[in-house]
Amino acid sequence: MTSKLKLAMPLKIAVLMGGFSSEREVSLNSGRRVAEALRSLGCVVEEVDVRDENFSIPSGMDVVFVALHGTWGEDGAVQTILEKCGVRFTGSDSKTSRLAFDKVAAKKVFREHGLATPRDVVLRRQDLNGSDPGLVFDCPCVVKPSREGSSIGVRIVQRESEMKEALAVAFGRDDTVLVEEYIAGRELTVGVLKDRALPVIEIRPKSGWFDYKNKYTEGATEEIVPAPIDAALARQVQDDALKAHRALGCRDFSRSDFRVDACGKSWLLEVNTIPGMTATSLLPRAAAADGITFPHLCLALVEQALKRRGKNS
Repeated sequence: MTSKLKLAMPLKIAVLMGGFSSEREVSLNSGRRVAEALRSLGCVVEEVDVRDENFSIPSGMDVVFVALHGTWGEDGAVQTILEKCGVRFTGSDSKTSRLAFDKVAAKKVFREHGLATPRDVVLRRQDLNGSDPGLVFDCPCVVKPSREGSSIGVRIVQRESEMKEALAVAFGRDDTVLVEEYIAGRELTVGVLKDRALPVIEIRPKSGWFDYKNKYTEGATEEIVPAPIDAALARQVQDDALKAHRALGCRDFSRSDFRVDACGKSWLLEVNTIPGMTATSLLPRAAAADGITFPHLCLALVEQALKRRGKNS
């Protein structure tokens, strides 16, 4: 993949990483890898370890590369600050970031656009007033905080006796919790880069499910790309990933996660607006299968930001 922009080199890029969410270590890994990749292409890169809201961006930067994950990275907070500063940055704007990070709000958009997503029940702390809601969904089901990433705070509840603990864990992360129908079957993910779907990946954890440990432990999960599925299903999930990307208003890139049930029907779970860029991350794997090296994947995102001018960029 080669650049189509006439870039004034060396580009000066600030990479925001770290943050102060539960995904800090993942973000540091993503950011350092992005910085190394961009330097390999001749860019001048400043690594900015964001530890609180009072971070500063070095002067003279052409682009800010956002490699922050989770709360205060993908939820629109840092994007709002960057928009107010009038700097160009990679990824979705603040409005889309807030929307996509909120699983309850995002699922509403999916349904409005005809995208199949698992049935769910929404629980809010303020409505419960400390009472035990009991079994709110048939088991097995998935309990997850509405606003978290990397499967943090998520539990798969197999029996009623596990529900109370699962809710306590999820409410420990957010005031709104989603209890969702569990879709047994294959797990697929589809990356979108510059409004084009990348090859489908099938995710096969070697034990358990695709939780935080299996996401970020090298060798813990088999990731097959292109996924060994029929062409019709591959087209379906790629089309749905693009549809979800556009429905939410995403820009530059995203990654959509799906489950495929025993009847072959695909179900959209969520859309990630800042997919991981670590050595075990899925979007870089999909890009590589499409002939895009990791440095050129990073540069492609920088190019997209460079095309934007002024505020809200």
